[in-house]
This record gives sequence, C-alpha cells and structure tokens, in this order.
Amino acid sequence: MSDPASSSDLARERLQSLFDPRQVRVRLNRNRRTLVSLRGRREGGWTLSVHAGLVDTNALDRELQAFVRRRGRGEFPQLRRAMSTLFGQLVQSPTALDPAMSERLAGLAVIGAQPDLIALAATVHRTYFSDLPAIPIAWGRNPGRRALRSIRFGSYTRGRGGPSMRISPRLAMPWVARIFLEHVIHHEYCHHRQFLEGRHGRPGAHCQRFRRLERGFPDYELALAWERANAARLLDPCGHRG
Repeated sequence: MSDPASSSDLARERLQSLFDPRQVRVRLNRNRRTLVSLRGRREGGWTLSVHAGLVDTNALDRELQAFVRRRGRGEFPQLRRAMSTLFGQLVQSPTALDPAMSERLAGLAVIGAQPDLIALAATVHRTYFSDLPAIPIAWGRNPGRRALRSIRFGSYTRGRGGPSMRISPRLAMPWVARIFLEHVIHHEYCHHRQFLEGRHGRPGAHCQRFRRLERGFPDYELALAWERANAARLLDPCGHRG
C-alpha cells in the first residue's frame, strides 16, 4: 500500500518542476474553500497553492502554468471544469450526507433579503468578545454573480485608522445560514483578540491557539458542515444546480 504522504510529496515535486523555484513555490492544500490560489511572497516571487485532488495527472499543467503567468487573470476552462468536479466530490462528504446533520442543516435560519451586518456583528461581539473593543465591519467588494475560483469569506486588517473587518458579499445572499455568517464574524474577531494580545503574528495566521479560540463558537462543526454542503453554490450561484 502506498504512503499518502509520499504520494503527495511526489505530486508536489512534479508540479514544482514546471516552475522556476526562485520565482514560484508550489504547495499542496486540502482546503475545501480555495482550491487554487496565487499569492505574492514578502521576499519576492509567488506561492502557488493547489488542492491535492487537482495534481494527480499532468492534464492541467499548461493551464496552471498559464494561471501563474497571467497572475490568475483570464479564463482557464480545463482548470474550471476540474475544480467544479472536485467541488462536487468534496461536498459529498459523510458529514453532509449524514441524515441527522442534513436535517439540522435544513432547519437552519437564513439571513434573509436584507441582512443587517452591523447588528449581527454586534451580537457576536456582545456574546463572545465583550471584553474587547468592537471594530467596524462592512461588506467587501461585490464580485456580482460571476463564478469565482475562490472566496475569502472575511478579512481582518490593521490599518492606520485601527482594526476593521470586511465580509464577502457572497454571504449577503438571502439563503445563507445565519450561523455561518456569525461563524465568519467570530473567526475575524479571533484574529482581533490575537492581535490585541500581541500573539497575532503575520496577518491571517492560524496557529494552534487561534484554532482553539475559533472552536469556542458553539456551532463550529455545524457551520463547517454548512460550508461543505454549500461551497459550490457560494462560488457559482448562477451555475450551481441542486
């Protein structure tokens, strides 16, 4: 029986061989939310993160090379089809298919047509972070109804005017579960606590202590199950069926 870790290492090495390692570093992920991403590094160059489920063959090599060369801009039909297929596989997880969990997901309250983001954030702050100063919150840039390759549900920034929070407008769709939006706000407030305690590290860092803070959200597992069941619909609300 083959060693999964060794297989992953070989897949990453094969993909890395397509790029100059001084310019592009390849890493594999198992993220259900962001299957492919390209991010600049502080020291220069780029990090290409690709879901392990997309690198089993060399069928996508040319499009991944083009994805890096064009900095993720443009159309990549083969890559998009492969991602759509993989999303379909990922959302069919045992958790999503468990009858009891499915019943709980079906019964969740939704945010409705006119969600009050400020009021919702105030509730999260009052319930879980009342010992911290509240921070401004707003919807981020609206991508419209176009299909996305990835979604950053929320962001916490520490600008000159003080900390602030932005939430993806994809979570403003009326069918989004209220607890999932609360979970995202809670997640960003965990970054706020880390920062105020001097333990935040680099922006967006998710250390072990951060993960413990995040799991303080009572409906953490339910929120993740909702995300798994709705990932494809969030990425492509027009093209998703089901």
